[in-house]
This record gives sequence, structure tokens and C-alpha cells, in this order.
Amino acid sequence: MGTSKSGIISKSINVVFRKVNFGFGKSTKKHWHNDSPFITYFWSALSTAFPDGELFFMDAGRYYEDQIKDPVLKQQFKDFIRQEAHHTHQHNKMNAMTREQGFDMDKYQNWFLNIIDIMRAKTTPKTQLGISIALEHFTANFGSHYLTRESLSKGADPEMKALWSWHATEEIEHKGVLFDVYNEIKGDYFTRVTTMPIAWFGILAVTFVALYDMLKQDDRLFDVKDNIKGIAYILTFLAVGTPEFVRYFKPGFHPWDNDNKYLIEEWYAKNSHYVINKLKVA
Repeated sequence: MGTSKSGIISKSINVVFRKVNFGFGKSTKKHWHNDSPFITYFWSALSTAFPDGELFFMDAGRYYEDQIKDPVLKQQFKDFIRQEAHHTHQHNKMNAMTREQGFDMDKYQNWFLNIIDIMRAKTTPKTQLGISIALEHFTANFGSHYLTRESLSKGADPEMKALWSWHATEEIEHKGVLFDVYNEIKGDYFTRVTTMPIAWFGILAVTFVALYDMLKQDDRLFDVKDNIKGIAYILTFLAVGTPEFVRYFKPGFHPWDNDNKYLIEEWYAKNSHYVINKLKVA
């Protein structure tokens, strides 16, 4: 894993499985983010990517699990799997809630699944791991901005904000795990950087198509005021994420070049009441 500052930080991170419980559900209003259909459906559409997407990440890493020699990384990977599985569980709950509000969440999830099935069938295990680390960078990047820019969560239902900020926190916590697995198996620079734009474009494209479909179902396509607010919101996310997108192409890049682990500590200091247990499972 090397002796760089980033490598040292990565090895010092405890990836911890935490079981959480949030109070969203039947009482959660339909437009739970600041009464905005556009922004609410952006997050709802993105949520449909996670059940099958998280499984794809886990399987991409599992393929190389026997090749992980570093004992610290081996343990981090085990706890990464536990975290990702619990993310899937929580987003399945969110998707079920949105489904009960009248949206065809299975259709949107199948859009993502179809893309994933093509990747599984048409690409090598190394490419699948490259795609996974690119999307892990995507989620950690989004997570960092969600936690540091109050405007991105302002007005959201508290329980939904708790869900997304918890997910953001754990994406930051384990952002170096698959990347270090990739380095350990001698993954090459070319695969890493060529999979990046494809992965980011793919998840955003399907999310925006699902967002459009949800707005259409809710008869909100021509809500000009809300659409302008929503587009400005999305552009803010994309703008603040651009430097991290570009930084990924640096030959010596590592996710922990951006040492933001303080965000993990800050969130849990304020939100420990959501944690049912906090276990470091051997």
C-alpha cells in the first residue's frame, strides 16, 4: 500500500459496521426535500442505483479478496462489505417508501441493473474493479459536499437528511478500500482513468432519466419555478464535484489525498442516537 501520506492515512482508518435506524416511512411527505419535487426526485432516483450498484462493488472486490495480502486492508475490506450491505438495506427501505407513494421504483432499479448486467458480461474483473473505484470516488465526493455545504441538505426532512448524511459519512470512511485493493492487485493507470468518465456519466444519465420520469408521473414537468430551483441545485453539485473529478486523473492520485476524516467524527458526534450498535466485527 506504499508509504505515502495518503497510504498511511488509509491504513489508519477504522472501517466500522454500524447498524442504524431512521424514522422515515409512511409519515414522510411526498416532497420531503424543502417541498421541492425536483430535488426530492433527484435523490429518489439516485437511491434506485444503490441496491444493485453496491452489490456490484462488493462482487468486484470479492473477486480479488484472496489476493489481498495486507492484513489491515483485508480487515477493512470485510468491514467495507458489511457497510455496503447495510447501505443496500436502508436504500431498499427508502425505495419501498417511494414506491408506496406511487412511483415505479422497480423500473428505475432495473435500468441500473441492465447496465450492470452488461458490465458483468462484457468487461474483465479488473475493469469492473476500475468502474467500482470510480463510482466509490463519485459517492465519497458527493458525500463530502453533502456534509460540508448546508445548502444541499437545508429544508430536507430530518430523517431523510439523516439517512443521506449517514451514507455520505460511511462512503468517506471506506473511500480508500477498493482503491487500495486495486493497487494491491497492480491495477493499471489506463484502466483506472478510462473507466472514470464512463462510470460517472452512466450513473448520472440514468438518474436524470428516472428524475424526468418521476416529474412526468407527478405532473411536475412544467413547474418552472421548482425546475429552476432544482437545476440550480444539481449544477451546484456538479460544479463543486468537478475538481475532484479532474484530480482523479493525476497519476499519483489516492482518495485520501483529501484527508476529510474529521467529517466522520463530526457526524457521529451529533447523530449517535441513530446508531443501534457500533461494532468492529472480526
